Amino acid sequence: MFFGIGSIASCIDLTFFCRVYSSYLYSSLLYLLAHFGLCISKSIRLNISNHSGEIKKESTYSFIIML
Repeated sequence: MFFGIGSIASCIDLTFFCRVYSSYLYSSLLYLLAHFGLCISKSIRLNISNHSGEIKKESTYSFIIML
C-alpha cells in the first residue's frame, strides 16, 4: 500500500522536474533565437550600404521566418 503511494509520488516529482527542465530548455532556445536574430539584423544594417543589401535583407528575413 505504502509502496504504491510512494511510486505515484515519485512519478509526480519526475513529471514536475521534466516540465521545469523542458521549460528551461525552451526559454534558453528562445534566448538563442533572439540573439541570432539580433546578429542577423546587425548584419542587415551593415549590408544596406551595399548595392546588394536589398537581396541580402530578403534572404535573411525569409531565413528567420523559416526558423
